[in-house]
Amino acid sequence: TAMAGGAGEGEAGRRSGQTIEQRLLRSSGLLEAFGNCRTVKNNNSSRFGKLVLLYPGPQGAISRVGIETYLLEKTRVVNHEPTERSFHILHQLLSGPTATQARQLHLAGITHADFRYTRGTATARGMDDAAGFQRTIEALEAQGVSDQTISLLLRCLSGLLHLGNVHFTGGDTATLRDRTPLSVACAMLQCEESDVEAAVTSRRLRVGHEWVATQLTPSEATDATDALAKALYARLFSWLVANINTSLSSTAPTPPPPPHPARPPRLA
Repeated sequence: TAMAGGAGEGEAGRRSGQTIEQRLLRSSGLLEAFGNCRTVKNNNSSRFGKLVLLYPGPQGAISRVGIETYLLEKTRVVNHEPTERSFHILHQLLSGPTATQARQLHLAGITHADFRYTRGTATARGMDDAAGFQRTIEALEAQGVSDQTISLLLRCLSGLLHLGNVHFTGGDTATLRDRTPLSVACAMLQCEESDVEAAVTSRRLRVGHEWVATQLTPSEATDATDALAKALYARLFSWLVANINTSLSSTAPTPPPPPHPARPPRLA
């Protein structure tokens, strides 16, 4: 909810003096950070579909751009092969923040190997995650996203990583093995810990005219936690695309058309 208004901040991006072509190029880097990853065949593989719609103005120049995305590989957030990586932004988040940012995000002294969602190959050939993080932040700022909204975005990503470290024990009924990862995740996501715990350890079934709650097994609770993480990332990705489209919905003032060449004198 706190980030919902961020998509309207693209107005600042429209007043930044950048042309729509420049903003479109900036947006490509953002979509790569959030939608691309390393696979066994490609270090920067796109894991979503994209359709770019270009709308020309009266003079033939681009006046508006619309981006539609589909089929985001949400499972990449929670599971990937040992020789592959999750989305670039999650690895950038573990390499690029300052010491102060890392402490605020509960990421100080933590590497990719400490999170279930980022274990596996740490690097991608030819990519500097720390530099990539800075480029991502600069691209968000160029889209007109405020510092407060960027901070909320980073908190959500941190919360997602900590959510993946929630482990369950027990026989037929899932119980938390360690409450710390859930507590940190909920603090980052700004939600009630008891609500999230109930959501991932139980399900409600309608029996006749009544709702009955049943407890989940540890395996089912892990699946529920992963489903929550995937849904959260998908919502973040949709928010990002909406923000980009807002920034690209209007161009800088259209320059006047070139003057017509002088007509040659009429011959008598």
